[in-house]
Amino acid sequence: MDTDARMLYFVEPDPLCPVLDICEKPSPAAHKSSTSEGRPLHPSIQQARRRDQPFKMPSNKTFRTKQKLAKAQRQNRPIPQWIRLRTGNTIRYNAKRRHWRKSTLKV
Repeated sequence: MDTDARMLYFVEPDPLCPVLDICEKPSPAAHKSSTSEGRPLHPSIQQARRRDQPFKMPSNKTFRTKQKLAKAQRQNRPIPQWIRLRTGNTIRYNAKRRHWRKSTLKV
């Protein structure tokens, strides 16, 4: 950042950082509500930039959707070796195995 874009001012020495006695303060022009081309920013961006209130967003997945995805993840695995031994090799593989790219879950 250029020195003309920020202003320097003197402060009292900080006990945590006694070496520096000059702090950088951004100029008021850095917090303007327009783009570099002079166009005004969208109101939602201006609202998100406010520092007094944190920006909140709802979650994308509901708990029910998350449960269904977890069940599909548990089901999508090969059969254990002990099942092949117990069934006398009649069940050899998981016929309902799903590939993440070839099919979709209807959740």
